[in-house]
Amino acid sequence: MPVRVTFMANEKQSTRNTILNLVKKNGEMTIKQLSDVLGITSMGVRQHLESLEKEELIQCRMERQKVGRPVQIFSLTESANKRFPSGYEPLVLGLLQDLEALDGPEKVHQLLHMRKEGLAKEYRAKMLNADDDDRFAILAQMRDLDGYMCEALKGEDGKLCIVEHHCPISEVARKFPEICSIEHALFEEALDTRLQRHEHIMNGDKCCKYIEEE
Repeated sequence: MPVRVTFMANEKQSTRNTILNLVKKNGEMTIKQLSDVLGITSMGVRQHLESLEKEELIQCRMERQKVGRPVQIFSLTESANKRFPSGYEPLVLGLLQDLEALDGPEKVHQLLHMRKEGLAKEYRAKMLNADDDDRFAILAQMRDLDGYMCEALKGEDGKLCIVEHHCPISEVARKFPEICSIEHALFEEALDTRLQRHEHIMNGDKCCKYIEEE
């Protein structure tokens, strides 16, 4: 279940934004799950969801249960996903395409790797003397500030992982898929550990998840 969030009942817009953020981070949620996290009644959640559905920001599907009535499962529409941070994406995409046209794909490759090395140095500087848990938390915080809706988690098996719920440069990554492998290498270099990518937004998953190897 998601971590409980702060909620103020008289802030309708804040509640709607909170719902969008929760569904974005969890991929899909039920009315009961949202009710438990927000601390408001199922009826109150339903009213907000109906409003968001009318604005074509939330969509619903029915999931059959072994016992009882089908359950409504809510997820974001493509319109809702576009509301999340990606303001600088057209500029980045345009610059990379211009560089490719002027000097060829090898220059794009060099630029992306140069950027990776710069970020790795920046991340490692923030992680000096930090233990494993703190290094993952610091990386997640820095990626979150850059719009990736990132968090560091620890599984039941004790393995640490980095989860990015949003990709603010998804269109850039579709045009230049090398960016995804560079991100993987960046995280391994910054954390000084091997990681496996178990989910990938570019493959249609709800997030990008990197789990430390044994």
